[in-house]
Parts: sequence; C-alpha cells; structure tokens
Amino acid sequence: MRQFRYILMMLTIAASTVAAMPTLSAPEPGSTDVMKIKAAFVYNFIKYVQWSDEAFADDKGPLVIGVTGPDDIREALRATLHGESIGNRTMEVVLIVPPEARPDDRRAYAADLTKVAEGISRCHVVFFGEEHARWVGDLQPHFATFEHTLTIGDGDAFVRTPTALDLVKVDGRFVFYANHPTIKQAQYKISSKLLRLARDKK
Repeated sequence: MRQFRYILMMLTIAASTVAAMPTLSAPEPGSTDVMKIKAAFVYNFIKYVQWSDEAFADDKGPLVIGVTGPDDIREALRATLHGESIGNRTMEVVLIVPPEARPDDRRAYAADLTKVAEGISRCHVVFFGEEHARWVGDLQPHFATFEHTLTIGDGDAFVRTPTALDLVKVDGRFVFYANHPTIKQAQYKISSKLLRLARDKK
C-alpha cells in the first residue's frame, strides 16, 4: 500500500509545483512492486525533462525509452506509460541489448560497445539495469554522443559511471542522484525543481 501511495503522490507532484519528493522503503529486489516503483520514478523523471525538436525525427516522432534490464522492468514501464504522452508525443519502450562479454577479444568487444552506443544515442531515455554497471563504465568514451539521451542507472554501482541520474537504495529506501557535469553538457534540460531533490553524484 505504501508503494502505491508513493506512486499517487509522484503523479500529483508531476501535475503541480514540486515541494518535495519523498523517498520510499524498497520492497524485496526483483518483486513486482519494486519494478512498478522504478517504472514510476523513470516516468516522473521524464516529466521534468525537456528535449529540443532536433532530438526527434519529426514533430510526431515518439519519445523512445531504451531499457537494458530484465523483461519485468520493461513490462512495468510499458504498463506505466500505456496511454500516456509527453506533449503530443507518445512513448515507446525498446530493448537495448548489452554487448557480448569477450575477455579474449578486446577489439570485438570494443566493436560491440560502439554498436550498443549507436543504439543508445537513438533513444531519448535509457534505463540501465543494475547488473550492467560494468559495461556501462566501459561506455564512458561514448557518452559525448549521448547529448540527447537521458541516462539513468539502477543501483549504487552507477554512481561511479557518467549516467545523468541514478536510482539507489540507501538504508532500505529509494533515493536518486544527479550527475551535474553530464547534465550540463547535455542537449536536454532537466527542471531545477527535480534537481533540487536529488543527491549530488560525486
């Protein structure tokens, strides 16, 4: 019940002036409730971001959200975003396939990373699953090409990567971190109302 009260509060906040964004006691990892909460965070982050027209193919193009995590987070996002829009744009959830681990072939691994980076750069938002922090760190040289992509990390391991926002469980509660250098260099704009509620990413 507390989880759904939180989601309702977040939706209310998104429709009005942000006075505060509460943290939330986190359910067990992998549970349906925790996936719904993560999806609600992503949706409400999106509401406080503005993209320029040049980030879209045309004035009717969808806002594309890439996900590297498991099927259940993608399905939770699709359910949360069903029937919703940002301005006049619908939202589309797509899978970002992680690079294949190639410990004995660094050249092939680098080529895989480049291919993944190209897919990420075509999204407006990418949510990286908590099990993918290592290779996201390897993507650091490509982050300059993500100027139109809001990158969100799931878990404290992402605090050491260039992702713009990170959703982290601290003392059993969800909070989020903001990477101000990444955000400053981006071609999207995150509302100061949201950033005031974030912890600073060191």
